[in-house]
Amino acid sequence: MDDPRSPFLANEAGWLVAEVGRQPWTVYGVLPTWMSASTHGVGYMVFSLAGFATLYTTFIVVEMYLMVRTIRRGPDDHADTVPNDTLLADRMAGYAEG
Repeated sequence: MDDPRSPFLANEAGWLVAEVGRQPWTVYGVLPTWMSASTHGVGYMVFSLAGFATLYTTFIVVEMYLMVRTIRRGPDDHADTVPNDTLLADRMAGYAEG
C-alpha cells in the first residue's frame, strides 16, 4: 500500500484530468479561442515569473543553510535534546513516587 510512486502518479493524474478537461472545449469549437486565451499582459507575466523565481530561490537558500548547519552540528550536538530511555524512566518513576 505504501508505493513510493503513488505521489508521482497522483500528481500526474491530477494534471492530466485538468488539461484533458480543458483542452477539448477549445479544440472542438465549443469554447472560442479568444475566450480561452489569457488576457494578461507581458508585464504581468514577467512580474509573476520574477516573483516565483525570487520566492523559490529564497526557499532553496534557506533550505541549504538549514541543511548545512544541521550537518555541521552532527548527531552528537542533538543528543541532549532527545531523552534516552533511562532518563525518561527515572523521570516517570519520580512522578509516580511524588
